[in-house]
Amino acid sequence: MVRVLLRPPVYRVPAQQEEPVGLVQGIEPDSVQEWRVAQALGRLEIPFTFQYEIFDASVRGGITLDFLVLTDPLATPLEVDGEHWHSGERSSEDTMRHVILEQYFQGNSMPLVILYGKDLATQEQTDNSVKRAILNA
Repeated sequence: MVRVLLRPPVYRVPAQQEEPVGLVQGIEPDSVQEWRVAQALGRLEIPFTFQYEIFDASVRGGITLDFLVLTDPLATPLEVDGEHWHSGERSSEDTMRHVILEQYFQGNSMPLVILYGKDLATQEQTDNSVKRAILNA
């Protein structure tokens, strides 16, 4: 007598596809959140410089600002702090980085704006967060 064991079918849940991310001003963004912020600024027709170098980022201690938003009358420095790169041990580094950025731009720009990953989960949320932060709307 031959026994045939039947296995139940295996159902696979398709992996969530990553949101397509393109170049921003010829530079690959570090996160989907940076991509969404760039898209939001573009939709709002607000000019910006992506990855604005403050201190030579190729050397230790160098700093690159995520976005320098060209608002009138003064530019607005903007940082995107997503959960992946800006949590845990990195958060103390981020605090120091934010202090340095605030001091660097003090009196020469609008205050530093920090957008957090929880506010950038979708493009719609990002559009609204950018609008509130930059246009105070």
